[in-house]
Amino acid sequence: MLRIVLSLMKLARARQLRAEFFDGLGVELRHAAKRMPEGFLKNLLLYAFHTDADLDTESILDKLQQEPASRQTAMTIAQTLIAKGKAEGEAEGEARGKAEGKAEGKTRGVWIGRIISMQELMGLETDTVDSLSELAIIDLERRHEELRREYDVRFRGH
Repeated sequence: MLRIVLSLMKLARARQLRAEFFDGLGVELRHAAKRMPEGFLKNLLLYAFHTDADLDTESILDKLQQEPASRQTAMTIAQTLIAKGKAEGEAEGEARGKAEGKAEGKTRGVWIGRIISMQELMGLETDTVDSLSELAIIDLERRHEELRREYDVRFRGH
């Protein structure tokens, strides 16, 4: 059992652990499983998966599920990895959403500022920030373009 552990850890750290490592492991696992502490195999495999993110986890878990001694552990690890992937995906989505929201807010603020400045420059009654904030960005762009054309006609004679 110690040989298996050391080999797995060494190969994982060197990023040389491949699914083939688990091919001949069945017989050794059957004998070692009786002596392994609860959760030991799971922790060992999670170490390998976290040490080398490029591991073919799907193939490794498939091989382990074929072996009765490691079937439950493989299924538990699969659930752990699914949960981890889901959490990472949610965090990435949230971060992306915040960045997109911030960029949209900045763009919206620029258009609102341009519209109000143009209205003040032309001596018009200015829209409120709240009323302009309800408009879509494309509508803000159109409103600014209308004001710019009106400005050109009134003050530039175009």
